[in-house]
Amino acid sequence: MTANRTKRPIQMATKAADSHQPRARLQVRVVWGDLAQADGGVLLVGHYAGVRPARAEAALDRWVSGAAEGDDTRLLITELARRGVLRGELGELLFFPGPNGRLAAVAGMGQPGTFAAPQARRLARTVAQTAGLLPWHETLTTVVIGSGDGNLPIEQAAREFLVSLVEALDADPLLRLRELNFVENSLDRALRISEALALVAVKLKQRPNATLDVVIDPLLGECPGGRVSHDFGCSMLLAALGGDDTLARELLPKALDALPPELREAVGAWLRQRAAPGASSTELRRAALRFRLMPDEEQAVTGAVPVRITATHDGLDLRVTAITASTTVTERVLVRKLPLAQRAAERTRYARPAERAEAGRRLRRHLLHSDFRAVLEGLDPLVLELDAETAALPWEMLPAGEADLAIALTRPLARQLRTRYSPRPYELPRRSGWRALVVGDPASGALALPSTHQEAKDVASLLTDRGLHCTLMLGAPDPGTGAGPVEGVAPADYAELVDLLLSGEFDLVHFCGHAVHEPQRPDRSGWVFDGPQLLTGADLEGAERPPRLVFANACASVQLQQSASHGMLEGLVDSYFQQGVRHYIGTAWSVPSEAARRLALAFYAALFGDERCSVGEALLAARQAASADEAQLPEQSEGAPAATWAAYQHYGDPTERFDRPLEAASVTRPTRPSQPVPKRGRR
Repeated sequence: MTANRTKRPIQMATKAADSHQPRARLQVRVVWGDLAQADGGVLLVGHYAGVRPARAEAALDRWVSGAAEGDDTRLLITELARRGVLRGELGELLFFPGPNGRLAAVAGMGQPGTFAAPQARRLARTVAQTAGLLPWHETLTTVVIGSGDGNLPIEQAAREFLVSLVEALDADPLLRLRELNFVENSLDRALRISEALALVAVKLKQRPNATLDVVIDPLLGECPGGRVSHDFGCSMLLAALGGDDTLARELLPKALDALPPELREAVGAWLRQRAAPGASSTELRRAALRFRLMPDEEQAVTGAVPVRITATHDGLDLRVTAITASTTVTERVLVRKLPLAQRAAERTRYARPAERAEAGRRLRRHLLHSDFRAVLEGLDPLVLELDAETAALPWEMLPAGEADLAIALTRPLARQLRTRYSPRPYELPRRSGWRALVVGDPASGALALPSTHQEAKDVASLLTDRGLHCTLMLGAPDPGTGAGPVEGVAPADYAELVDLLLSGEFDLVHFCGHAVHEPQRPDRSGWVFDGPQLLTGADLEGAERPPRLVFANACASVQLQQSASHGMLEGLVDSYFQQGVRHYIGTAWSVPSEAARRLALAFYAALFGDERCSVGEALLAARQAASADEAQLPEQSEGAPAATWAAYQHYGDPTERFDRPLEAASVTRPTRPSQPVPKRGRR
């Protein structure tokens, strides 16, 4: 008994001492190379809401999908982002199986332009609390999330992630992460990360109540895929020369003589300053490694990922952010500018052609901060994410570039509505050929539009010629017989059309006729049929597979006031997108019948042409053709309708293509009427 009593205090003291010792170790390394070729059980990247995977995320997508470099046909992560499954909400974390039992992880970063230090810390904690639960993976390998141009400095982004991840691991000792690798494929950025983590190492060692021992490797690791930018390579060469007096005396003068005159003096002065008497070769090398000649060539914008501008309103204030393939413009707030932008928008819509550029510049001043001027320029696809108020503005008419040409006439352009619901994921068809449904003039009486008959028939004929299986419905059914006005062509019966849509057999729906909108009842925004019946997006509820593209060559009924029609297009888009439609093209204001017909034909000719244009490219070609037609018309008078090309708005992804193999067409071409269709204005 005495011996046991003697030992007990010693055992308790030992346990007390052990409780203050770290129970686990987190090894942290910086690796120069390609994320997809780095070691680690879990490979992590960030994902902005609504933005297509690019750079590290695109490389990881190819790794997960087993796709070769440049093969973007079927990428899993990209496809899920397209369909709305990968939302990108801040803190959302999805895992994907990769080769050899490893995992890819995609962490949501929220809306573009909103990722700052608090968001970086929250994301890191979520990653630790989620990835740390994985039973067979203790190594996390990640890029420095949020360190792109215009976001956080790479040093700060790395520090915020590491410190917050360690805090989360400290709070829950059962989380299993034991290794953290930061991977960067650019050597100079990898060195900057390594220096930043060396500075934070002291702070991590002084954590109170730590349960984790954090060990940061001071040496830079390496894996395949690393690159050295041209400018940093020049800096390294300069540093090497500066470290050898003999080489410096022999080669540096020759190197200076080879420089362009505008650089020779500046570089020479820089060398003389740092090579002054008393300067050591180590100091010169260190300075040379930070010497930048030009921006990193990797920062060039490519057309693979659309430029994205997000605009919302907060009362009378406008909030706008932007992201390109290389740059993020964080949120800018324009105080009390919404009413001014709305007023400028009305002037822009109805300006005469000679006055449109100046009206567009006025709208741009009220709508966008000057920091976004460069974002508007360029030829890459552009996506506008808008809320209900900002969607009512004619963004397509904003001028850009030295010539102040409207952006809708210079680049593929599409819109997306910011909504609170989760859209239905898009479902891929289970057949090899595209199927189209063309509906024309489905109403009667005062709402009949005989001028749309020719458009419907021409569209159906063109699509059939391009290899699509096409179904044409034309005119309202006769009250007595149910027959249509055109022999051999089925009428546009409301009930029959709903049944066809619910069958899920159609990839494309083209409608030409009237639409109505009740601002106080969004569910009453739809296409007018005989009866009168109203076709809305809700009629697709329960459809096996919704159409991929809906083209509504329709506008508000003549009974509606102009102010009441502003939200019509957005209401229609919202209702159809809730049901899983991927693309909706419609008009924001009245357009002439013949101009509408020609634009629709130009769009489909490009979309299903030999080159298989994307939806955005096809609409760009159609807008340009409409603009060229308009230029041949007499000068527009004051108060006349706005430009046809500017009225068309596309909601969806401008880069998507209808490029799957097609079967031979199996539908007889529409029967042409024996009597000419009377022409009259319709919209």
